[in-house]
Amino acid sequence: MCMQEVNFSDQLINKISGLVQPVIVELGLELVDIQFRTESAGWILRFIIYKPDGLQLADCVAVSRQISYLLDIEDIIPQKYHLEVSSPGLDRPLSTRRDFERNKGEKVIIKIINDDNTRVLTGVIEMLIDNEVVIKTDQRNERVNINDINKAELLIEF
Repeated sequence: MCMQEVNFSDQLINKISGLVQPVIVELGLELVDIQFRTESAGWILRFIIYKPDGLQLADCVAVSRQISYLLDIEDIIPQKYHLEVSSPGLDRPLSTRRDFERNKGEKVIIKIINDDNTRVLTGVIEMLIDNEVVIKTDQRNERVNINDINKAELLIEF
């Protein structure tokens, strides 16, 4: 993706977010992410939403209908695109403070790389203090600044 496309997309995503956020909140959902990029099918406008007690297909349909209607009225997207609404998925990386809050009590694996040192922590998200996440490992509680995390994801055990 070229730099001009990235800047254009970022500005557009900010406008779209401002428009759709009230609609999503009114439906009792949380907007996790908006992606607008070219893929093999052309331009894709993807909304990733979350609901604490579990997202249902009906939630995605309701968001899709209302957002589609709103975006058609506002007409702020200059090219054709495909609209998608989905859940974050189990394998979505955790990167923001809200991601860690949403998954409090869940088991995670975190990779921290700094200078010549690589650390991997596995444990349960206990709490968040300012911009740090507290992970309960087998040995002790570890505090990690979210900005120092290179990769974090839920550890799915079957």
